[in-house]
Amino acid sequence: MAMNGRCWARALWGNELDKALADCNAAHRLSRKSAEVLDSRGLVRLRLGDFDASVADYDEALRLQPRSAWSFYGRGLGKLRKGMSIEGQSDIAAATALQPGIADDARKYGIAP
Repeated sequence: MAMNGRCWARALWGNELDKALADCNAAHRLSRKSAEVLDSRGLVRLRLGDFDASVADYDEALRLQPRSAWSFYGRGLGKLRKGMSIEGQSDIAAATALQPGIADDARKYGIAP
Protein backbone atom coordinates (compact mmCIF):
# COMPACT_ATOMS: atom_id res chain seq x y z
CA MET A 1 0.00 0.00 0.00
CA ALA A 2 2.81 2.40 0.80
CA MET A 3 4.52 1.88 -2.56
CA ASN A 4 1.24 2.45 -4.38
CA GLY A 5 0.57 5.57 -2.32
CA ARG A 6 3.96 7.00 -3.19
CA CYS A 7 3.48 6.07 -6.84
CA TRP A 8 0.04 7.73 -6.91
CA ALA A 9 1.31 10.91 -5.26
CA ARG A 10 4.19 11.24 -7.71
CA ALA A 11 1.88 10.46 -10.63
CA LEU A 12 -0.68 13.07 -9.56
CA TRP A 13 1.95 15.76 -9.34
CA GLY A 14 3.82 14.55 -12.43
CA ASN A 15 7.14 14.41 -10.57
CA GLU A 16 9.83 11.73 -10.45
CA LEU A 17 7.86 9.59 -12.89
CA ASP A 18 10.69 7.08 -13.26
CA LYS A 19 10.60 6.49 -9.50
CA ALA A 20 6.79 6.42 -9.56
CA LEU A 21 6.88 3.68 -12.18
CA ALA A 22 9.39 1.70 -10.13
CA ASP A 23 7.14 2.01 -7.07
CA CYS A 24 4.09 0.90 -9.05
CA ASN A 25 5.93 -2.04 -10.56
CA ALA A 26 7.11 -3.15 -7.11
CA ALA A 27 3.59 -2.80 -5.70
CA HIS A 28 2.21 -4.76 -8.66
CA ARG A 29 4.67 -7.60 -8.04
CA LEU A 30 3.37 -7.81 -4.47
CA SER A 31 -0.31 -7.49 -5.33
CA ARG A 32 -1.15 -8.50 -8.89
CA LYS A 33 -4.91 -8.24 -8.32
CA SER A 34 -4.94 -4.63 -7.11
CA ALA A 35 -7.03 -2.31 -9.26
CA GLU A 36 -5.59 0.63 -7.34
CA VAL A 37 -2.01 -0.25 -8.29
CA LEU A 38 -2.97 -0.69 -11.94
CA ASP A 39 -4.82 2.64 -11.88
CA SER A 40 -1.75 4.39 -10.42
CA ARG A 41 0.57 2.80 -12.96
CA GLY A 42 -1.85 3.73 -15.73
CA LEU A 43 -1.54 7.38 -14.73
CA VAL A 44 2.25 7.21 -14.60
CA ARG A 45 2.37 5.68 -18.06
CA LEU A 46 -0.12 8.26 -19.34
CA ARG A 47 2.12 11.05 -18.09
CA LEU A 48 5.17 9.33 -19.64
CA GLY A 49 3.41 9.19 -23.01
CA ASP A 50 3.22 5.38 -23.11
CA PHE A 51 -0.44 5.40 -24.11
CA ASP A 52 -0.74 1.74 -25.13
CA ALA A 53 0.59 0.54 -21.77
CA SER A 54 -1.51 3.10 -19.93
CA VAL A 55 -4.72 1.95 -21.61
CA ALA A 56 -3.79 -1.68 -20.92
CA ASP A 57 -3.31 -0.92 -17.20
CA TYR A 58 -6.64 0.90 -17.07
CA ASP A 59 -8.35 -1.97 -18.93
CA GLU A 60 -7.15 -4.41 -16.28
CA ALA A 61 -8.01 -2.03 -13.42
CA LEU A 62 -11.56 -1.71 -14.77
CA ARG A 63 -11.85 -5.47 -15.13
CA LEU A 64 -11.05 -5.76 -11.42
CA GLN A 65 -13.02 -2.68 -10.30
CA PRO A 66 -15.59 -1.82 -13.00
CA ARG A 67 -16.93 1.34 -11.34
CA SER A 68 -13.69 3.28 -10.93
CA ALA A 69 -14.21 6.82 -12.19
CA TRP A 70 -10.47 7.57 -12.18
CA SER A 71 -9.72 4.48 -14.27
CA PHE A 72 -12.39 5.42 -16.80
CA TYR A 73 -11.09 8.98 -16.92
CA GLY A 74 -7.45 7.95 -17.34
CA ARG A 75 -8.30 5.34 -19.97
CA GLY A 76 -10.35 7.95 -21.81
CA LEU A 77 -7.39 10.34 -21.86
CA GLY A 78 -5.09 7.57 -23.07
CA LYS A 79 -7.50 6.70 -25.87
CA LEU A 80 -7.86 10.35 -26.85
CA ARG A 81 -4.09 10.69 -27.07
CA LYS A 82 -3.98 7.58 -29.23
CA GLY A 83 -6.44 9.25 -31.61
CA MET A 84 -9.43 7.17 -30.51
CA SER A 85 -11.80 10.13 -30.09
CA ILE A 86 -15.14 8.35 -29.80
CA GLU A 87 -13.86 5.69 -27.41
CA GLY A 88 -12.01 8.25 -25.30
CA GLN A 89 -15.01 10.55 -24.99
CA SER A 90 -17.17 7.55 -24.07
CA ASP A 91 -14.82 6.64 -21.20
CA ILE A 92 -14.70 10.24 -19.98
CA ALA A 93 -18.51 10.35 -20.05
CA ALA A 94 -18.61 7.14 -18.00
CA ALA A 95 -16.18 8.64 -15.48
CA THR A 96 -18.26 11.80 -15.22
CA ALA A 97 -21.44 9.78 -14.69
CA LEU A 98 -19.77 7.97 -11.79
CA GLN A 99 -18.12 11.08 -10.32
CA PRO A 100 -19.50 14.35 -11.73
CA GLY A 101 -16.58 16.55 -10.59
CA ILE A 102 -13.79 14.30 -11.82
CA ALA A 103 -12.71 16.56 -14.70
CA ASP A 104 -12.31 19.49 -12.32
CA ASP A 105 -10.42 17.34 -9.80
CA ALA A 106 -8.09 16.00 -12.50
CA ARG A 107 -7.51 19.45 -13.99
CA LYS A 108 -6.11 20.60 -10.63
CA TYR A 109 -3.25 18.17 -11.22
CA GLY A 110 -2.77 19.07 -14.86
CA ILE A 111 -4.60 15.97 -16.06
CA ALA A 112 -6.90 17.04 -18.87
CA PRO A 113 -7.76 16.16 -22.48
